[in-house]
Amino acid sequence: MNNNNKPDSEHPGLSDDPGLSRRTFLRAAGAATAAAASVPFTGFATLAHANKVAPADTDAHAKSFSQAVPFYGINGHVNQGAAYSMPFERQRDLLLDLGIRYYRNDLWDDEGARNVARLCDVLAPSGISVLPCLTPSLPERGTERDAYRGGYELGRVAAKNLKGRVAVYECGNELENGIVTFDGSHSDQYDAVKWPLYRGVIRGMIDGVRSTDANAKVGIHASWLHFGALMMLWHGTEPRGGNRVAPLRWDVTMYHWYSDMGDIRNAKGVDVLDTVRQAFKLPVWITEFGWRPDGTDAGQANYITNNGFSRFLAMRGRYDLQSAFLYELFDMQADNYYGLLTGDGRIKKPAYYALKRFIASNPAHPASRTA
Repeated sequence: MNNNNKPDSEHPGLSDDPGLSRRTFLRAAGAATAAAASVPFTGFATLAHANKVAPADTDAHAKSFSQAVPFYGINGHVNQGAAYSMPFERQRDLLLDLGIRYYRNDLWDDEGARNVARLCDVLAPSGISVLPCLTPSLPERGTERDAYRGGYELGRVAAKNLKGRVAVYECGNELENGIVTFDGSHSDQYDAVKWPLYRGVIRGMIDGVRSTDANAKVGIHASWLHFGALMMLWHGTEPRGGNRVAPLRWDVTMYHWYSDMGDIRNAKGVDVLDTVRQAFKLPVWITEFGWRPDGTDAGQANYITNNGFSRFLAMRGRYDLQSAFLYELFDMQADNYYGLLTGDGRIKKPAYYALKRFIASNPAHPASRTA
């Protein structure tokens, strides 16, 4: 990963998009492969059919669940070993010490979902929630039907293990990075050939979760200016236009933002938070934000408190911004310097203490609902 990539203020092409300099170590292990042939597939439904069915189903689902949403969150990787293999009780103690009450963790198969379920059981008595992030790979080939079935199976497996333990599932991890061809703000800036595969796996995960955990809510996300992908999913459109398909619905719009992307309220002149809030009328969660390492502990500590949590906290009311998750608890070998602690889990960096002081001085009441 090249953390020196910066967004070109005028013409960010493929190599200049900071969303494409994201971490490459996250294993999208492809547990979402082919599922049983009986898995339903709705991706080719016409817009006319979708208008008769999807909105009503979505409304019923949205009314079925509400949850208090902690504002302060952080990312972890309990399925990736290293410091994250330490006892969950020790990780719980660190979160409690910091004042963080939401812990986002990735999973890509049944074993990982079971491990996250064990994490939930350890954290729940202390009032700490877990946000599971489903991380399939973006298929390189095949049909939308194949991609849907793979996503569906991962969603089903995650929900089978986590039903009753979590309230919200994040479906996908920056999959749009594999299909964006410019800054991502417009529909024609995506690979039209791969688009159906992306749409299929996203739709599959959402349907898989809902088939098994009907009371849960789902969120999908984008980063940088990639909201163009969300717009197409929401409206059932495609990069090349043509026939419209069933629009996709989710419950929480999630977003990723890093220090080299600048001001989320003025990125290439775009207020990204206002754009997605007005487009979907849904709560917004920042499920990843962090400091692109420049080698200084002071820079990390300053960004997290004075530019990260501080600014997101001030934006809560205006954008219905309910939660923000720092990236991340521990350093990872393939993704060093983002952590509040070193990769062996032993040394707390200056950012750890800065964040602890900040949260203690800036308590944030949980949002009362997710939609």
